[in-house]
Amino acid sequence: MVIFFKMFIPAILDIPYYLKNDFKVVSGYARDNANGSGNIRHVTIINEKDKQEIYVEFSYSDGVNKGDYLKVKYLPHTKYGILLNRK
Repeated sequence: MVIFFKMFIPAILDIPYYLKNDFKVVSGYARDNANGSGNIRHVTIINEKDKQEIYVEFSYSDGVNKGDYLKVKYLPHTKYGILLNRK
């Protein structure tokens, strides 16, 4: 039951955002090296606008290092997104 709430409820809540193409966008620097397995990376980005830390996951085959500048668009509840830019 707990697994259901942790996995499926956020995905269900993101459906309207996905259908409306209403993704959130964060630009900033990676706080740490990105972790993950296969092509899935998860990283905490320090938002350059308000210095808030935002955890996101995205598909990317190369590594992401601490201090890399990233721009990611993501869904607000599952925090899964697409890497738009990496410098």
